[in-house]
Amino acid sequence: MDIKTEYGIVPIFDASVEGNSQLQVYYYETDSFVTISSVYVYEIEYKISGTATSVDVTLNNSNGGTEQYDNVSDPHTYSYKNFNDDFVYISAQNQGESGSVTVKIYHRGALFKSSTSSGAYVIATASGSI
Repeated sequence: MDIKTEYGIVPIFDASVEGNSQLQVYYYETDSFVTISSVYVYEIEYKISGTATSVDVTLNNSNGGTEQYDNVSDPHTYSYKNFNDDFVYISAQNQGESGSVTVKIYHRGALFKSSTSSGAYVIATASGSI
């Protein structure tokens, strides 16, 4: 899709940040410069992946509370458009005798923290202040 302006045709295009397709990038011209902007869809995304059949998940939610989920299949994503806390946390524990689990935290579309663990009943944890 393009936008027609007095300066000509300005394209709008989608971009990907570390596999995150939730980012749209656009630019526009003024009299003296070109501005490049991006719009993110989710403020915080927690992503779980790996070879584990199922994992138990604990995470910090958008209001600073703790949520727990049992027997989650991976891959799985928890997304928050608005995040009202400055601390992010996710842990995922492998519920099987083998396999790996990876957790990633994305802040405004960019990878913020990640962790991977392999083996029986291991836990991958990522956290930090945003």
